[in-house]
Amino acid sequence: MLEVIIPEDNAELDMQIKALEYAIEHDTREKDRCIHLVAHDKLVKEKIRREANE
Repeated sequence: MLEVIIPEDNAELDMQIKALEYAIEHDTREKDRCIHLVAHDKLVKEKIRREANE
């Protein structure tokens, strides 16, 4: 199972999401793309959760 470490800082969270979006677009190996998609989904869900709690 992939362990994703979610940053405490919202700005860092946004930067990681953007970096993963770039990586997903440019990945050539399907395995890398799948790993990046899982991490991206977890970070986006955390961002949505934080926005809902504000």
